[in-house]
Amino acid sequence: MRSNTILKTSDDGRFDLASILLREIDEATSTLNACLGELEEVLARPEFETSALTSVRLRLAGIRLTRGPLITRVSEFLSGRVTEAEKAALDNLRTSHQRILQAATAHTSKWTLEAIGNDWDNYRRETRALVSRWRSKSDQDAQLIHPLIRRAAGR
Repeated sequence: MRSNTILKTSDDGRFDLASILLREIDEATSTLNACLGELEEVLARPEFETSALTSVRLRLAGIRLTRGPLITRVSEFLSGRVTEAEKAALDNLRTSHQRILQAATAHTSKWTLEAIGNDWDNYRRETRALVSRWRSKSDQDAQLIHPLIRRAAGR
């Protein structure tokens, strides 16, 4: 989900936090989707290519590390500006982020390069399932967060 958010400035010329957060969410989602697309291209190859897969896995690890702090900043911005039901949804978002991180970490631990080389077909099947979950979660996150930030910012 891409909103083409334009950074808005306040009366004193500074960028407002809501615009910055919306832009960061859009960029994070775009980066994640591009990287997952690259991973899907690597998974479509009939043979395991160590360097191509390692490169994508390293980029995904970096993305996983940046999404958590972004979710925290969004939650802090929205603190006190959402209903109890929306707060519960945001809490669930943080919890689901932790779950997907744990699933990705377990997947990476299970699937060492040697294990992947020994069972490329099963690795691809399991990785595609994880990618599907991750894409779905990313889309749901954006659908929840965008309207809340806009409303909290009075837009």
